[in-house]
Amino acid sequence: MKKILLAIDGSETSLKALEKAIEIAKVFDSKVVIMSVVYEQPIYPMPGAIIPPDLAETRKETLNILLDSTRKMTKHLKEKFTQNKVETREVVGRPSDEILKEVNSGDYDLVILGSRGLTGVKRVLLGTVSGKVANNSEVSVLIVK
Repeated sequence: MKKILLAIDGSETSLKALEKAIEIAKVFDSKVVIMSVVYEQPIYPMPGAIIPPDLAETRKETLNILLDSTRKMTKHLKEKFTQNKVETREVVGRPSDEILKEVNSGDYDLVILGSRGLTGVKRVLLGTVSGKVANNSEVSVLIVK
């Protein structure tokens, strides 16, 4: 296992995935890429709705704040690894799509991510990032609960 993608969102299960990634990377002396995706919720205005002109600027400012916070988080998590072969990536987009784009273009051997823990109707209606990644990844996926 030469290269591992660790998808992190700061949740409790993703921090458990971090611990598992540290363990596996240590055993196999793997390179690890810590990835976090900031989800920018699309705006779907009602027909005829008036969108305030400053909304785009406010969204951009908010996105920059979220990206800065995400960079700080991944930098902090990177320090938990003892080996030097760790990189971070922070991107904007739909989490499952961005993770799959990275996995399928990055020569990875394994993806590690936490489960979100949705159950029942929410799981059927919303799906999960981990489920979408597991079902569409070209490499093995380890989902940590």
